[in-house]
Amino acid sequence: MSFDHATWALKANTRTPTQKLILIAIAHCADTETGKCWPGQKSLSETTGLSIPTVQRAIKELEAQGFFKRKKRFRENGIKTSDMYILPPITVIADSIDHISSDTPTTYHSDRTNNKSGNKSNNPPMVPPNKPAKRATSLPELWKPSQQDIEYAVGKGLSAPEIKIQAEKFNNYWHARAGPSGVKLDWPATWRNWIINALEYREERGSFTNNNPTSQSRTDQFLGEFVKRSSA
Repeated sequence: MSFDHATWALKANTRTPTQKLILIAIAHCADTETGKCWPGQKSLSETTGLSIPTVQRAIKELEAQGFFKRKKRFRENGIKTSDMYILPPITVIADSIDHISSDTPTTYHSDRTNNKSGNKSNNPPMVPPNKPAKRATSLPELWKPSQQDIEYAVGKGLSAPEIKIQAEKFNNYWHARAGPSGVKLDWPATWRNWIINALEYREERGSFTNNNPTSQSRTDQFLGEFVKRSSA
């Protein structure tokens, strides 16, 4: 997840609320440095609550307006997979955010008068205090999926063995990444994106099935298993 890209998308001057919602959903998945991501149209539909035709139409409109570029992707066997979205790089995004911030009032001036003659108050403007910036961190060495992480994966239809495998892959992948590419501002969001991408990959390979227990029963089963293992 790229906080800068998400902020840029939130401030972007899109033509319709639908376009802005889709742009934010795509920017949420973008790599912080490169601006690249490849969320599937089905996952964008699920994230935004919009129909797939509406998502497709908004994507075409946003691309035509220059908010991002799209590149088709194919697997080694020639099967088409989700498109790659290329958003502006971090340097351009940062400049854009700075420009937006300079045009957006950050102080609050009172238009009320302080006397009957109509003279405006000479009191200094109120400036909201600056919040400390959130710093990106590496994945904790002893990371395990939290209860919320497990519930999210369960809600997406993953089985207990699949959650275990994805957690191991998640650990191995991010612990092997060095430098700026191995740090994130929001690890729970990174996990959610990981699960979405894993599901898309599984569906594209034709191994997705719906023969699973209900979400609530799976949640109880998996939480019990992880709690038992953690306390052992």
